Amino acid sequence: MRLLGAKADLIHIDADHHYAPAKRGMERYLELLAPDGVMICDDLGRFPGVTEAAKEIAEEHNLFAIKQREKIVLSRLEIAERMGLTSDGRHDRVATQG
Repeated sequence: MRLLGAKADLIHIDADHHYAPAKRGMERYLELLAPDGVMICDDLGRFPGVTEAAKEIAEEHNLFAIKQREKIVLSRLEIAERMGLTSDGRHDRVATQG
């Protein structure tokens, strides 16, 4: 997809459960994410490597993160603000629901 210049509106990752490969995968897929897209990562909380990788990706790329059970939804902060998910401008934490 990268070679074709294609971008994805939604990316769902349910792959390796170890920190290094999970983070590497998230970074690579993030390159393919459309500017107003969202990325969902599975197994958050069940596998510490996935949890740590997702938190770091959110911080390093200035993403808004919402944790829902064992999934985390990542989007660019301006998209989350436009959707009314955050009004306080804070994005340095993982917001939790449910």
